[in-house]
Amino acid sequence: MTDYDFLNASLNNDEGGYLVPEPLAKQLLSNINEQSGLLPLLRKWPMTSLTEDIPLLASGSTASYTSAEGGAKANTQPVFSQITLTAKELAAIVVVTERLLMVSNIDNLMGVIQEDLVNAFISAKEKEYAGYGGSVYTHNLSDDVPNDHIIAAGTGDDYLVDISNALGCIEEHGYVNNIAFVTHPAVRAKFRNLRTDDGVPLLQPATANAPETLYGYPIKYSTYFEKVGSPAGYEMFVADWSKVIEGNLQNLMIAKSNEATITLADNSTVNLFQKNMVAIKAWLYSAFEIVDVNAIAKVTGL
Repeated sequence: MTDYDFLNASLNNDEGGYLVPEPLAKQLLSNINEQSGLLPLLRKWPMTSLTEDIPLLASGSTASYTSAEGGAKANTQPVFSQITLTAKELAAIVVVTERLLMVSNIDNLMGVIQEDLVNAFISAKEKEYAGYGGSVYTHNLSDDVPNDHIIAAGTGDDYLVDISNALGCIEEHGYVNNIAFVTHPAVRAKFRNLRTDDGVPLLQPATANAPETLYGYPIKYSTYFEKVGSPAGYEMFVADWSKVIEGNLQNLMIAKSNEATITLADNSTVNLFQKNMVAIKAWLYSAFEIVDVNAIAKVTGL
């Protein structure tokens, strides 16, 4: 079976679109999460509708000692609040020729298409969640960090002090679990040079069983982080990532057409029918929300 036949035979019509075959959908979504520096850190929330309210425990019950055997027991009422997840559509289109679909090895071709789609989705998500996108969501990491949780590089005696102070900002609010750092890989060289007073490298290399660590916490890298500020520099975020939620609605979906007119990135247009080309569009719905901004801090100007 050729790739063109495969695409026609394996994509099932569903309300005007097409669902990705289940194994391919799972692989695409898995690759998006695994190849990203930021996305695996986020708390995942499966959604059943475009807008979904999540109940949160604002203040929990308390326990207290009784004054004597058989004495009255304290009665406390937990307080609940909620946040709202609003899923937004994210889509990407890959254009290939019908000839390529007909003659290419399916594994090679679909591998190329998958990789292109994965990179497109990772780039869009990471930029948007970090705050370098188009402000699709109400909140993002960069803009919603409290002012007193922002440490400018060079404020302390060295990077060690700046990183420690950023970490201390979230520790002050009781956040000591699910902590990790994330920044641009260009900052890595600065961290490799960091030493304790005894000359021990602070950045510990990754092993087969553990990721690279800084101050004992995992550190991840995103090539899609951008320089911001003046003078421009990279940001490094540290957070309890269980307080940063990514909502996901249904599976990745795909549609294809050989009759549409596609506008390319340079604003030129391609008539697929005239050019014997096929456009493969993939899209998904995701949401982003921060439960508590006090769980996030950052170092700027790196």
